[in-house]
Amino acid sequence: MSADCQIQVSFHQPPVNLRHYFTSFYLIEITVAGQGTVEDCIHPEWGGLRMINGSLPEGSILGGREFGNIAHIGQGPTSTTIRYRIGSARLWGVGLLPAGWAKFVGVPANTMSNVVCDATTHEAFSAIAPLAGKVFSPQPDPVAELARIGEHFLSLAGRPCPDEARITAIHTALIDPDIANVQELGEASVIKAHTLE
Repeated sequence: MSADCQIQVSFHQPPVNLRHYFTSFYLIEITVAGQGTVEDCIHPEWGGLRMINGSLPEGSILGGREFGNIAHIGQGPTSTTIRYRIGSARLWGVGLLPAGWAKFVGVPANTMSNVVCDATTHEAFSAIAPLAGKVFSPQPDPVAELARIGEHFLSLAGRPCPDEARITAIHTALIDPDIANVQELGEASVIKAHTLE
């Protein structure tokens, strides 16, 4: 590992009419001296996508399942830490909220829990996979790259989102700090407690 590195992170809003599907779009730029690497971890989160130009990460999730050599990483919702090591690279991330997963990913989230995969080949990310070859150009251009990411998801805006109203209601209630149990969650989301359980 190298102690000589620079990391810049910037967060960006998705297109206005799609914001309820995403946590954010973000750019991480990592510069490490020589052939060095840095190590970090990603805390449990909703599903998402990471597109990488430069050094590709190696990592592990949940009990040591390892991954590596993936430039376009698809990730299901996680309940554990993802540890990774990476050298100099530029990385765009797309964080999906539950409604965004339902709209843009092709499989139920529970089938992808704690899974890290190649988004260009995994069926779950087939609608997102074409974005992989569009984001980066020979010279870094964050404004144009962000625009291409937004344009891709705008092109998918007409996709159906099964159960969107119910997913959004449950998600809104789930993150409400005043809701303390399943019964209150059911009342707030207008869904019977036994269905939520």
